Amino acid sequence: MINKDKLKGFIAGVCVTLVISSGAVFADSISKSVTAVYNNIKIVIDGKEITPKDANGNTVEPFIIDGTTYLPVRAIGEAFGKEVTWDGSSNTVYIGKKAEREFYRAEPSTLEPFSEKALFNVDGESINGGILNFYVIQDATDHNLRQFSDNFSPAGTLQTIMIDGISAAKFIVDNAVNDIKLIYAGCSEAEKSGYANKEEVKKEVESLYASFMLNFSNAEELDEYCKSLCISAADLETFAKKSFLFESYINSIYTENLSRETDVKKIEEEIRNTYITAKHILVEDEALAKEIIKKIEKGEDFNTLMKEHNTDPGATAEGYTFTKGEMVEPFETAAFALSENTYTKTPVKTSYGYHIIYRMPFNDEYIKEAVSLYKEKEAQNITTEYVENLKKNAVVTFTPDYETYITTIK
Repeated sequence: MINKDKLKGFIAGVCVTLVISSGAVFADSISKSVTAVYNNIKIVIDGKEITPKDANGNTVEPFIIDGTTYLPVRAIGEAFGKEVTWDGSSNTVYIGKKAEREFYRAEPSTLEPFSEKALFNVDGESINGGILNFYVIQDATDHNLRQFSDNFSPAGTLQTIMIDGISAAKFIVDNAVNDIKLIYAGCSEAEKSGYANKEEVKKEVESLYASFMLNFSNAEELDEYCKSLCISAADLETFAKKSFLFESYINSIYTENLSRETDVKKIEEEIRNTYITAKHILVEDEALAKEIIKKIEKGEDFNTLMKEHNTDPGATAEGYTFTKGEMVEPFETAAFALSENTYTKTPVKTSYGYHIIYRMPFNDEYIKEAVSLYKEKEAQNITTEYVENLKKNAVVTFTPDYETYITTIK
């Protein structure tokens, strides 16, 4: 069974991740370390003790994190007679009935007549309706209109439901046109510059297309896929190869800028003038802070005093490396006023308490890493600017069938 989402992402979403953003919004997974306390916690429901178990029948034990007790949701839900299911695609736990999600589908039969028609042009190059169908049918299918719409109604259609003041149909088509426009404009530049004619680039594009075709076990499966998205196999091949060429071209611009000669000494100087490294001892009491400063003056080790008194759980002997605007203002001002290997002779008061700050010398390894990151950021910024100019300068014109196409989407 072909996963259309993955295939679309494989060829229509090949834009360089760091450089190009699409209309979709993704939530990054965030992980953090926590301390869980297991203390033989019992669960009693309506006077009856239950033994919580997971989906495989294994016993699972409740635990405590930061004073909050966490119970296994499956065991609790089933104890109350509710089915518990997990939807990995949306990271959602359902207890009882699943919420109805309002997904809509652009009807392929209404869009099929446009498959061979020219709907718009990018820099004079004609784009068939089939390539637009490839985007629109999938995007309409995947769109959760309740989440994005201005006037959602279960009885609504892609024509009546509004997103950002326009119909959902037009919203989806506009997004598709913007993506396609960028890919075609990029390919046009790749051809003008001669990049597209390089033998190694041609081989790369053919190799990526061959990998894409491995998603289909036979010609019938490819044909079924194309029919479901109202795109001819020829147009699918054309668009896939343009997508791969675009990806390769944009990557080459990033790589070229990343490898260009830079004034490393100038970058190092800028980093040293912009960032500092400092460690600190944070306490709640000003008198204690003054006492610690006296101990430092008498020659006691700063790091030893940190271990003994510091209330900042994130502080280490390696300190923090930061620039202006990243720390609370009194801390930042005091730290930047210090010379390397010196400390504040009076406590620095912030909303967190009283700080004794020690400015440390820069670590040479940190400088090397920072120079590398600096170069990466510069290459990324140049590439981003190039892509934005591609978007801005691409000339798009529409045929009379284009508006009809939008009104056809139900």
